[in-house]
Amino acid sequence: MWGTLVEQYPSFLSAIVCFNCTPAMRTLWNACTPFLGDEYRQKVYLLGQENDWREKLPLLELSIPLEAFPKDYGGEREFKIREPKPYQTPILELSPKDLLELEELKIPAGEFLLKTYFLEKCERLHFVLSHERELTINILYSEKRKTIRREQITKLFKLEDVDDLCEVYAGCERPGLPGIDFWNWIVPKTGFFHLIFGNEKAWILPVTLKFQIFRKQDEKRYQQTNSLQPIPEEFKCL
Repeated sequence: MWGTLVEQYPSFLSAIVCFNCTPAMRTLWNACTPFLGDEYRQKVYLLGQENDWREKLPLLELSIPLEAFPKDYGGEREFKIREPKPYQTPILELSPKDLLELEELKIPAGEFLLKTYFLEKCERLHFVLSHERELTINILYSEKRKTIRREQITKLFKLEDVDDLCEVYAGCERPGLPGIDFWNWIVPKTGFFHLIFGNEKAWILPVTLKFQIFRKQDEKRYQQTNSLQPIPEEFKCL
């Protein structure tokens, strides 16, 4: 969101300040700045250790009032900054047998793929996805609508309202990954959920993905019958 805001409306922000930047981040930034406009580039500050903050403080005062700046960073505001904790990479809990249930799907260039599920409120689901090329994902919800048409999906992508359909998983672009991506999701409402995979940006090449949704019995355990099946008659390429 912030990237889009700065790109489309740079006058809305006076400065973007990043602290504790590693040397690698600053090297990457220096490599990218020649391709950015002057207005954008001059508003971004990547700061490293405390000495770096002190050196840049007079410059930052032009953008950040000292009373809004934490004391630890040289400002005047009382604000306790928590110590950073090492990131713990989640462990994929599924067995090799479960991974064999991943379904391979192919989406032609410029097209969408739709799967519809009927789900109960508060069901715990585990999404597993593998794809080596970029695609988009969106989940639409309707209490009663069992089918949706291509023009309805197009309207939603253009931010137009469509009766009986609402977006419960915001549409986003997912870059290709060499490994398996996975995440948990709690169903917000009872009804029909239309899961849309898109390859709309491609002109020629299709995108292939492996995908499955697994139902969890509780936070840690999976039910004996794990994988969810879509409503057969509603599984189609639009």
